Amino acid sequence: MRAPRNTNQFLMREKYQLMHLRSDSVGTESGGSDCEMDPLDMDSYLGVLENARGALMECTGEARPASSPSARCPTGTGAAAGPLQEESQQYFPSEDDVIESELFMERDFDEFCSRIA
Repeated sequence: MRAPRNTNQFLMREKYQLMHLRSDSVGTESGGSDCEMDPLDMDSYLGVLENARGALMECTGEARPASSPSARCPTGTGAAAGPLQEESQQYFPSEDDVIESELFMERDFDEFCSRIA
């Protein structure tokens, strides 16, 4: 599996997987209504997931081995790639980015549900 390029990509993938798992558990016998999601459930799930991952990163803090960044980034390592940063700033998408991502995922998921129905 490829590592996500940024937090937004990771969260979109997690949200899509959650929508997919829920549609499988509900079934598709009554049509497209089974594919509808309660956005509050997904948002709280993703918030808890992101907070848990952030807490895990903070807990490891200084105890991280020096080889850890190269283990997380297998491509582009070595002298030619330049120095690796130990800590990177988290990407915070704008509200427009979030809305656009959610709309795209809903359309994509609806298309997916219509294909398997």
